[in-house]
Amino acid sequence: MSIRIPQNIIVESKYTSGNEYIIIDTNIIYKGYYYEMNGKIFAGKEFDINAIELQKLLPKNINPFLLQVSSYVYGKLSNIKLNNTLPISTIYQPTQEDYDIGYSIRYFYKKINTTPIIIKETNKENYDLLINDPLYQVVLIKWGTLKINDTNLTQAEQQMPGLKAFLGV
Repeated sequence: MSIRIPQNIIVESKYTSGNEYIIIDTNIIYKGYYYEMNGKIFAGKEFDINAIELQKLLPKNINPFLLQVSSYVYGKLSNIKLNNTLPISTIYQPTQEDYDIGYSIRYFYKKINTTPIIIKETNKENYDLLINDPLYQVVLIKWGTLKINDTNLTQAEQQMPGLKAFLGV
């Protein structure tokens, strides 16, 4: 006995040649037939109760946080537009100019109305956008020599408790 699915909730016999979808369980790029049903994507040419679920492969330069519906709604209501081509959370990498002057500036933020409180590092562009947003707390620090780090971290920790723990110092 086969299961019949109404045609208005399923689109069958689509094909991808790769670099479009990944298998959710293994994160392996999927190539082959797939079908869409109720907003989800599954491997196979037609409906199968045991089909493997797929996920759209996001471009590496798009921040997935900004693709969420809640982020879109928040952005529309608050009129704050975060740059969608740079990741919100960036890995600290000093430049040669930073080495030459002996320090660099690092930017951090946390959303104030969430539990648990999660501190994240960001870039200057997003820091400037979040600085006037009442739902976010931001802080910047000079990062360089041990003396600079000690002084700045103590002041920054008073503004944003938990920053030292976030940085592992």
